[in-house]
Amino acid sequence: MTGGVRRVWRGLRSAGAAGMVALAVLVLSGGSAAAAETPHWTLVASPDPSADYNFLTGVSCASASLCMGVGDYFNGTFWQTLTARWSGSKWAQVSSPDPSTVDYNELEGVSCASATFCVAVGYYYDNGTPQSLVLSWNGTRWAQVSSPDPGNTDELYGVSCPSTKFCVASGYYYDVTTQRALVLRWNGTRWAQVSSPDPGNADELYGVSCRSVSFCMADGYYLNGTIQQTLALRWSGTKWAQVSSPDPGKGQDNYLSGVSCTSTSFCMASGYYHNGTAGVWQTLTARWSGIKWARVSSPDPGKGQDNYLSGVSCTTASFCVASGYYYNGTAGADQTLALRWNGTKWVQVSSPNAGTGQQNFLEGASCTSTSFCMAAGEYYNGTANETLIEKW
Repeated sequence: MTGGVRRVWRGLRSAGAAGMVALAVLVLSGGSAAAAETPHWTLVASPDPSADYNFLTGVSCASASLCMGVGDYFNGTFWQTLTARWSGSKWAQVSSPDPSTVDYNELEGVSCASATFCVAVGYYYDNGTPQSLVLSWNGTRWAQVSSPDPGNTDELYGVSCPSTKFCVASGYYYDVTTQRALVLRWNGTRWAQVSSPDPGNADELYGVSCRSVSFCMADGYYLNGTIQQTLALRWSGTKWAQVSSPDPGKGQDNYLSGVSCTSTSFCMASGYYHNGTAGVWQTLTARWSGIKWARVSSPDPGKGQDNYLSGVSCTTASFCVASGYYYNGTAGADQTLALRWNGTKWVQVSSPNAGTGQQNFLEGASCTSTSFCMAAGEYYNGTANETLIEKW
């Protein structure tokens, strides 16, 4: 395995329809009409422009009436970017650019600072070579924005925009033969690469969360010899520095795939690690105290099976949502996994599975309050891959 949870389902694509999963967006929202009702996840309809393969990999909400989901779909000839907008009552596809007309165009992450400013990131293939892809939303349409490509392979996975004048995007690039962490910064006018640490002989960043121009956290993994170790980087306003992060899988692989910060003294990171038992992965969550990262215990409903977390979103130090999936032991039956942080511990929250006896995944999550969140995922309906949506 060479990357995070996204690498898991990306690999499924090459296995054909039987191994593919469709993507969906999940919405988590508390009902005001039934104030006494316990908040829970429910399915919400979402667009599927392809008859075969539709994926969403990231979601961001500026408010309860504006969210963006991003991913890609297959049009029968090549992969195209997929963007969908939540209006407060429904999801609808929004047209988005595809710089490659014969190959891959994929969006992996999105961040909305307001209803009139969002940034989506990913990559596209230029003559068979992945190049960074950045799109900007102005409240009416998506447009491609020029972005640096320092290597012979450049991919972006995460983005965070605390304002229209400051964004950070994260991913990786190949510098000749070495895989390095890639960090780009938006200053309101253009994107530029920012130097970042590379502690291993292969480094990759997935999640990033910025509270201001002087504080961000990014996470992913680095290769320490032959073992993947968690990688956490902190932005001080002038430079990136590595911060020690937990690796519970001793002598095994460990990954961080998402991060969310509510202040300089509270962040939550999500991921997964290998516990040393053949084929078994377990959830991994870590909390930033303002001084250090420490592991926090998290549920693993797939007993003796795989459990993954990919996305996390926090509104306060006492409310976070983490999203992912677990394997229930039945062939092909991956189940959605949603966890909630109450300030003291993580607990599993029941989440629907649109593909009964099929594969169901959650990828990203975004919360604007304790009563409104979105999470992005995917499921396979037995014939095609379709987007999935739920509400809390």
